Amino acid sequence: MRRPLKRCIQGASLLAAMFLLTTAAGAQTGGSEGLSPTLASIKRTHVVRLGYRESSPPFSFLDQANRPIGYSLELCEAIVDEIGVEVDDSNLRIDYVKVTSEDRIAAVVQNKIDLECGSTTANAERAKQVAFSPLIFVAGTKLMVPKVSTISGPADLRGKIVVVTKGTTNEQAMHKVELKFGLGLNLITAADHEQSYQMLADG
Repeated sequence: MRRPLKRCIQGASLLAAMFLLTTAAGAQTGGSEGLSPTLASIKRTHVVRLGYRESSPPFSFLDQANRPIGYSLELCEAIVDEIGVEVDDSNLRIDYVKVTSEDRIAAVVQNKIDLECGSTTANAERAKQVAFSPLIFVAGTKLMVPKVSTISGPADLRGKIVVVTKGTTNEQAMHKVELKFGLGLNLITAADHEQSYQMLADG
């Protein structure tokens, strides 16, 4: 088995502005009492549905008691307080709804959640379907390799197996790297970041 992974190597130049995802309906106007459709629904049901991811630390993950926690969850919970003021309801209930990197956008579009609280990149393609909050952090796509690896750049990946988390901009970035350098990569996908890491750690 390979040694624990401790070093990250810059493998792509894509910089992603990461945002807290908000519902497209919430960006529209209308609804009862001048509220948006999403706020009107929250006012009627007294519930805010927060989408969370199980394995996207430090933004959204499960604690030892399997409760959703993280930086993005705390921001969403603060937003719920503000929503309570907007709809004149200080006792809103939060329903935590599990989403994945693959289905999070659909969950917003299909009205399964009101807010997605994770680490979702805002880009033009996604903005056609949903609305985003202001910037909450900036990150880049990197490659993680075993500490003993000699890989130091894209050219060293030729013919290698690379695991990416499905439905992420990191997956898109690696496809672009593959096309740009003609590396003949064997790209495989994992359901979440934890699984991606474990597949690499297991060799």
